[in-house]
Amino acid sequence: MTPSRFIQMIVASLCLRGNAFVEKKKVGQRLVSLVPLLPQNITVKRRDNGRLEYHYTNDTKPGYSSLKPRVIADNDMMHIRGFGLDGICGMMPLKTGREVFGSAMSLETTAARYFQKGMLASGFVTFDRLLSKEQRETFNKELERFSGSENTGKVMLLEAGMKFNGITLDPQTSQMLESRDHSVEEICRWYRVQPFMVGHITKQSSWASSVEGMNLIFLTNTLRPLLVNIE
Repeated sequence: MTPSRFIQMIVASLCLRGNAFVEKKKVGQRLVSLVPLLPQNITVKRRDNGRLEYHYTNDTKPGYSSLKPRVIADNDMMHIRGFGLDGICGMMPLKTGREVFGSAMSLETTAARYFQKGMLASGFVTFDRLLSKEQRETFNKELERFSGSENTGKVMLLEAGMKFNGITLDPQTSQMLESRDHSVEEICRWYRVQPFMVGHITKQSSWASSVEGMNLIFLTNTLRPLLVNIE
């Protein structure tokens, strides 16, 4: 593993799990290798004497998840913590900010379904009488022929007193586009990344001096605290 890939794994563990764990392999007192471990498979416990110990379960192979966790002493572990409150482990960003990330995922799903439906909002069909169970199933199957973007433009035949009532709704009215932009900025705030670095440049200048200043902010406020933490 090259040094750059090693650091990438460390940063990915910190950003996704809030902690990075690297086991120190030794021969006698001589350090011979550093082995990155999966943070989701590690449990940290504080012993009665105040020392920490790490319980690692290796479930990377089928059938190994039921094995007894392997105990690793704190002298043999390099534990890099993200932001935390107890001094033992860092907080998991995806868990702490689940509402922000969940909202962004919901918006993406909604937008995909909106375009899949041919950019037309749904509506409702009214009947002049109560339908039986068989009639409902038949109607639902018939309705599937007119659903989806590939069926846009087809004319639906309404019979037996059925009436279709459409609901007019567009992305601008529902603020869908603005909400998606806001989700990008919210996720960038969680990781202290300038939005222009992920291609979100709607509100930023593209002048060289402006980009240079934002790169300096990214280096000072984002990279430097992270690098100092790893060092």
